[in-house]
Amino acid sequence: MAEVDFSNARIEPLTAFGSYTNIVNPVSLYGYLSLTYGSYLYDVNDNTIASMTATVLTNTSNQLVVSFRGTFTTSGTEFYIIGASYPRACGWKISNISFSAGDTYTFQINASLVCN
Repeated sequence: MAEVDFSNARIEPLTAFGSYTNIVNPVSLYGYLSLTYGSYLYDVNDNTIASMTATVLTNTSNQLVVSFRGTFTTSGTEFYIIGASYPRACGWKISNISFSAGDTYTFQINASLVCN
């Protein structure tokens, strides 16, 4: 068991996910940029791979900071934070990391917001 290193992690909006046929912008479907929807992390095939606790640390008109923590149940190099209501899905892909079953994780996503 180890702590997962996120120093080189990459985050990007979801473009495909399992059998979901309608991928939408993660800003448009749920609050908090769809970062706090659900209690699990997923692999690309919609399998649960980790428990997830998301905590909003900052929520202002120009900044959102969300902290995540949990434990992985499998190994991999990427995961997905998903908001879904079949056949729609939205969310985020986190890649360029490495984790094994039993590894714990803690990371934050800091989003600078521009409101038009």
